[in-house]
Amino acid sequence: MALSGPGLLGSLASQHRGIELAENASSILRSLLRPATVGIVANPASGRDIRRLVSQASVFPTIEKSNMVQRMLAALGALGVDRVLMMPELTGICAAVHRARQRLPASPDVVWPELEVLDTRSEESVRDTLEAVDRMVAEGVAVIIVLGGDGTHRAVASRCGAVPLATLSSGTNNVFPDLREATVTGLAAGLVALGRVPAEVAVRRQKLLRVTTSSSGQGEEIALVDAASRR
Repeated sequence: MALSGPGLLGSLASQHRGIELAENASSILRSLLRPATVGIVANPASGRDIRRLVSQASVFPTIEKSNMVQRMLAALGALGVDRVLMMPELTGICAAVHRARQRLPASPDVVWPELEVLDTRSEESVRDTLEAVDRMVAEGVAVIIVLGGDGTHRAVASRCGAVPLATLSSGTNNVFPDLREATVTGLAAGLVALGRVPAEVAVRRQKLLRVTTSSSGQGEEIALVDAASRR
């Protein structure tokens, strides 16, 4: 097994000193007009398993995930992010976001980026996530924000390459993604996407386990938390 890993955004609060350094270094301050695209992957199935019934686990309903996405869009728009690509789903997250966007003219102080729901597959399987991330990377997103559990983040990390991830826990008993406020996460992702805070200040690299299951190198899998083997 070899260790490597995708870039991961830490919380904005924990990067306080780094942001001050960024503001004082003219070489890293860039134009607010720099085009920037951010991806959002919100897993509709996370936080909805049997543990809600048998162990009183926390619940992340569709409406809360939609609200989180809306807060992130408001934060990204306030910073000047131009475009957001979002993974499609069938439970109503995207539909609720779309309805909220239609109400924006009533709140002229709130500006969202251009929002595009990808025309990738939506069959409620991990392939939805993999295909959406592949498309986001091909479209040149600067950051991918992920709402999900350990499994969702593992799937995104397997395809995101060098694109940084802003991780939000919306699963059960998660080890990898942290519980963070969506607005703060949107601000952190936007600052990095726009280049107003450099990656060396805002992004930290996490471990990634690569497991090859045959001598020919076929069947490689990754893990973000741990890996187990049964012989």
